[in-house]
Amino acid sequence: MRKTTKAPIVMTMAIAIGLMIASSATAVVYFDENFDSYADGSILRGQVGPNGQTWRAFDLWNGNFKDMQVNITAGQDGTLGAGPSAGGENAVAIDLGQELSSGILQIEFDLYIGSNRQSGPQWWLKDAESGNNISLALDWMDNATGGLDPQSGFHAADSGTNPPNLLWDTEITAATLNMHGSYTVDLDNKTVRYVMTSLEEGSVADSGIVNYEEDYSPEQIHLYLGAISSSNSRGYDNICIASTAEECGSTTPTIPTDMIWKSADSGDWHSGSNWSGGIPGGEATQSSHHTVTFGDVIGSNARTVFLDTAVSVNSITFDHGAGSYRIAGGPGIDLIQSTVDVAPSLAVVAGSHEFQLPLGIQANTTADIADGATLTLNNALNLNGNTLTKAGTGTLTVNNVLNTGGGSLAGVAGTISGSGTVGGNLDNSGAIVAPGNSPGVLSVSGDYTQGAGGTLAIEITGTGAGEGGHDQLNVS
Repeated sequence: MRKTTKAPIVMTMAIAIGLMIASSATAVVYFDENFDSYADGSILRGQVGPNGQTWRAFDLWNGNFKDMQVNITAGQDGTLGAGPSAGGENAVAIDLGQELSSGILQIEFDLYIGSNRQSGPQWWLKDAESGNNISLALDWMDNATGGLDPQSGFHAADSGTNPPNLLWDTEITAATLNMHGSYTVDLDNKTVRYVMTSLEEGSVADSGIVNYEEDYSPEQIHLYLGAISSSNSRGYDNICIASTAEECGSTTPTIPTDMIWKSADSGDWHSGSNWSGGIPGGEATQSSHHTVTFGDVIGSNARTVFLDTAVSVNSITFDHGAGSYRIAGGPGIDLIQSTVDVAPSLAVVAGSHEFQLPLGIQANTTADIADGATLTLNNALNLNGNTLTKAGTGTLTVNNVLNTGGGSLAGVAGTISGSGTVGGNLDNSGAIVAPGNSPGVLSVSGDYTQGAGGTLAIEITGTGAGEGGHDQLNVS
């Protein structure tokens, strides 16, 4: 939808809110409203709000002030929503009291989006110089299918084109009904950043810092409430506009990095309802900080977590001894180093767990497997030229091809077993290499080096190599 203030395409009601005037050089709160003093279904007509703001109707398209009519909806703790008395179409117009040409403009708000297709949140800056509305648009939250699908990013409404979407295909899913929004506009450095956080899932859509080119001097902020929705199922709450996030009593939400599997059943890795903290392995920069934990929620059962899209995370930990996890599907999982140089890792604190899908190592990685625990690799492991260090007194079982790609498998503690192939060098400085699965053949298509602290354990039950006979380490 192309947005402009030049042509009166739609007559849209809005609310004008009088604010105190303060210098942009000092920290200031321009607007702070929680709507808690209003009863559900209230109609506001130019009255003074709980925090002293004056409410008037405002026609977004031609600038006329009128009597304001809007309902407090959604049945939350007092929430500003699109009421039927305004025809399902209204907005908020917040007067900054002056023309801001420098500094930070911070917008914080909570948003109840309900379960139907919604439009918004659409925040616009009214530029004092041009008279244009400058879009801070994150359009089309389609909660029928999940996700946050913005039409456009930060741009002049009469620019004629919409720039690339900034937050398309996010980790926020249909499980989200409530969100926190945090927008930061830096008028000096000409940057803007949007962060939307799901209050149910903990998942985050973060645009990162995005540059814009024009000079803007906002004097008002406009907020659409219900341009599309006719269900009255959306509501804004805890709106704060200030020169810093701290002035609103909050900071930009921290991007969740620790994701915990919370389903007691087998399930889809890509479903937000299966995780606490959001879906791991989404946007590349964020996912390099994602740590994944599979804990005791499955009880004594064996459960399968399946993928159908490749993901990248920083670490995976299994911490449950009574049941077992199987990670299956494809194309696979990559373990990657974070942007602050935290090395990738695998850990098994307790229990026996397995990867049934390909696993990739994109930086030197440690697999720390505790005493009595086992991690089994039943599909390919690709080291991509890196070193996988087996630590901990537990067992790493290789039953498929481990492709080193010029890297190596280093055993410093515990046991390395299995009937697969190490496609490269195996350096055993302090582990027990026990070929097979009682008994069997472990192949090394590279160099096998054993230090003084290493052990090669061979089981003998018969005369032939492999199952039914004796263990064999086949180095070629």
